[in-house]
Amino acid sequence: VGMAGKAGAGEIFVTSGSSAGSSSVATGTTVMTSKFSTITAVAVVLTAVPVGYGMREMISRKEVSSMAQRQQFAEQGMSLDELRKKPMPPSRVVDEWRRLLEAHGETQEGMSAIHAEVKALEAGFVKRGLMATLVAKWVRVDSVGGFEALSKREERRERKLFAKEWVKVNPRQAMERIRRDSLENSNSYLMSSVGLLLAQRSPGIFLEYLDVLPFDQIGVRTTAHDGLDLIAQQRPLELKDAAMEFEGNRQRILLSAALKGWAKLDPKSSLSWVQENLTDDKQVQSERFFSVAEGWAEERPAEFLSELDMICQNPPADWTSEVLYARLGSLALVGVAEKDLEGAFSWWGRNREQIEVKQLHYHMKKFVMEQLTKNPEHLIQTMEKNGLLSEGESLFKVGGNNFDISVKWREIAKTVSEVSDSRGRTELIKEVAWELHKKSLQDAVEFVELAEGAGSESLAKTTVVNGLLGREVTLAKMNRVVDEFPIWADDLREAAFHKAINRGRDENERVDYQGWIPVFEELLEREIFKDFNAFQPVMLRLGEPFLAQDPEAARAWMYEVMNGRMDDSIRDNFMGQAVGSWIKKDPALAVSWIKEQGFDSFSTDEIHGFGWGVFGLEENDPFIWDYFSALEQGTERIRMVEMLLENHSEREIREGLQGAELTEFESQVIEEIFNGKRSFR
Repeated sequence: VGMAGKAGAGEIFVTSGSSAGSSSVATGTTVMTSKFSTITAVAVVLTAVPVGYGMREMISRKEVSSMAQRQQFAEQGMSLDELRKKPMPPSRVVDEWRRLLEAHGETQEGMSAIHAEVKALEAGFVKRGLMATLVAKWVRVDSVGGFEALSKREERRERKLFAKEWVKVNPRQAMERIRRDSLENSNSYLMSSVGLLLAQRSPGIFLEYLDVLPFDQIGVRTTAHDGLDLIAQQRPLELKDAAMEFEGNRQRILLSAALKGWAKLDPKSSLSWVQENLTDDKQVQSERFFSVAEGWAEERPAEFLSELDMICQNPPADWTSEVLYARLGSLALVGVAEKDLEGAFSWWGRNREQIEVKQLHYHMKKFVMEQLTKNPEHLIQTMEKNGLLSEGESLFKVGGNNFDISVKWREIAKTVSEVSDSRGRTELIKEVAWELHKKSLQDAVEFVELAEGAGSESLAKTTVVNGLLGREVTLAKMNRVVDEFPIWADDLREAAFHKAINRGRDENERVDYQGWIPVFEELLEREIFKDFNAFQPVMLRLGEPFLAQDPEAARAWMYEVMNGRMDDSIRDNFMGQAVGSWIKKDPALAVSWIKEQGFDSFSTDEIHGFGWGVFGLEENDPFIWDYFSALEQGTERIRMVEMLLENHSEREIREGLQGAELTEFESQVIEEIFNGKRSFR
């Protein structure tokens, strides 16, 4: 059933037999385009060994596919039959192979002797060519003995080559021995290596060995998987029936491949089978449904879209019809768009409420990004025309997908500058700018200027500015970047300042206040700080290290900056908080300075602000009680006692209070707090 279905893109066709003595050039024609093609062909012709022995794998892994080469030969007016008959020039490999055969003969013992000589050669092309030719001949002279002889760890490559050639000559015998080897050594690498070749040469035998082929190893892609894909396209119903004989993960993998292949041939029958053969496992049922959907959508996307309402009527468990509609619709749209982008996007535009961007199938997102790198003007204008660009948020994700937009960025910039503003347009500009800055800072800046307009403020500009500055910012780095990109000087200085001020805040790292204060004053003049909440943390970060170096000058500067920007009470309390922060960092120096000034030189609001750091002092620090005495009598001192109880014992607090003059009211309430009868907080 289904044997007339067309082969998949990954299928390789074998055009000749592989019995001993054949001189066919079946799969080995792929070698002819490598730089060693002439030598390889000579060795093959003179030794009467099929080129399918795997020389191409030993020499170069960069050849084009056999189908592409056949096209190449056709364009050159040369048939494969003519190629086979062409005389070949001499070769060192050919000469050496002739000598080895004459010396040792084409026998079981001769092959072993040749192997010993070839193995002793220095690494290089000649050794690889002789070993590949030997393996191909050895399989036909003594397959079992040759396989056993290539058993050492350092001969793993030759053993793999031997196994693949053996599968061509005698697949069942080879598979039985490879299977036993896999069990004996608990290693399935040979099984992995011959999977696709077995499916190509002997699909029936491939189906017989489903229980041991290693395609159910999670996260590992092998040629066994490629063989499974090939079988699924050519014999999906046989594979489906075979899959149902297994349980667990192996059944899931086999059945998913079979259903996808079946759907490409007869989608409605495969969908009916899934709906009629329900399983209690919701995840497995979803996998079966999506296998059919993917096969159908890939093979007949237009038909799939026309049947989308029917397909989504009865979604598998845990799927809403809305999400399913978007996911499957966008999957099929890819296939339609590859042939008719305008028609596909027109359909998407009419159905964009159902095909939401956030629910798109990843194939559709990949397709959009591919088009962005190939023909951005057409893509962007088509999306804009159909109302899709406004829906594009989270669609344009360049990073991590190997999409190179560095060639087309000017075209992208010109096109987006001509379309209306939208979330999708904003994200597109931001993503392209970010990717450009990784390769060329100048291109990234120019792109944003062209796309957004000179001097405009945008998310893309903010993104690139942060990229230009990097994580660690110094004054020298800021000035260097500003000199390089003067048109963004204001943005760069503002971003650099905030990065420097915020860096190390959790670790209490002190900032270079002398260097950054001029930048801060510049930002104040530009009215960057909109309110007190934005202003306060910056002043504290600059003021505390300034106080530690020159408290009188720092105090004068902070008052000058704050005058007129906040009322006196807030200003004084804020100044006190800066001193309190200094107390936390350097208590000995800060406390000494406060005592030298005398509490009388500070306002009540300033003294209240000191509490920011005072409550972090050691339990026995007498300054705590100096501070207590400086507070106004009444509720403020009572609250302080209550706060101290969180980190100090009652005994320690009573000892500290002995030197303080308490009012009758304070004494009464503090006793009630000690006894847990009252709280002022």
